Amino acid sequence: MHNGLSVRLEAPEEWRLKQIAFREALTETQAKLRLAEEAEKREYLQKIYERRSSRKPIYHLTFNCSVFSLAQIATIVYRAMKLKGRA
Repeated sequence: MHNGLSVRLEAPEEWRLKQIAFREALTETQAKLRLAEEAEKREYLQKIYERRSSRKPIYHLTFNCSVFSLAQIATIVYRAMKLKGRA
């Protein structure tokens, strides 16, 4: 997107497992299965992207979700957009 801001959200696997288990009321085993399913989907989409685009994704910002809350991330992204003249 011409005026867009690319943001990557990431987190350690253990943190993601705990979040999935809590949010979806799953056991640890069920959460691991869900995480594996999502990883397969992500890999599939990544392969499609790589076929259609010759360049790797470039992110303006990358956040570790185990460190920043969603509210903090939103605040920082909004501020970054203002600084870049996009908000």
